Amino acid sequence: MTRKTHHVIIGAGPAAINAVETIRQFEQQPSRITLVADEPAHSRMTLPYWLANQIPRSQTLIADENFFRRLSISVLHHARAESIHLKHQTVVLSDQTTLPFDKLLIATGSRPVPPPINGIDLPGVQPMWSLAHVQSALDRLTPISKPRVVLVGAGFVGMIVLNAMFKQHWTLTVIEQQDQVLPTMLDA
Repeated sequence: MTRKTHHVIIGAGPAAINAVETIRQFEQQPSRITLVADEPAHSRMTLPYWLANQIPRSQTLIADENFFRRLSISVLHHARAESIHLKHQTVVLSDQTTLPFDKLLIATGSRPVPPPINGIDLPGVQPMWSLAHVQSALDRLTPISKPRVVLVGAGFVGMIVLNAMFKQHWTLTVIEQQDQVLPTMLDA
């Protein structure tokens, strides 16, 4: 009996979910797949719709336990990869668990780069990049609150988030270092 190939995928966004579906679709022999996920499998593109109260949080999710069970995927929830040792083909997780792999895919996506502004790390200053960020913003709301928000950056993602906040009737100020909105997409 041959040993099953062990795929380890770090991340749980659309690229990771597409990868597990593709592996299952095209594999010749059944393999082991382990997903290392520090957040539930969701699409960042849906977060502004949740923020605008146009969809419930559940509709931001792109895979659930039934999906993973159906495809025989082992998910390590709330896990973060701390280091990768290619020579030994292992990933060390934040809890110091060592996870061996035969094939490794890093599908963590990108992350926001905070601008070099004094106070960027103060409470209440945050990106709108994760489920936790949006939940934190929504948790600050009260039935009578009308938050005042300063949005830094008027690029494409910033405008999508701005629109979501506008739909919530928040008081908004936008700061952009260029002399127009969407500076990388539109000319003056």
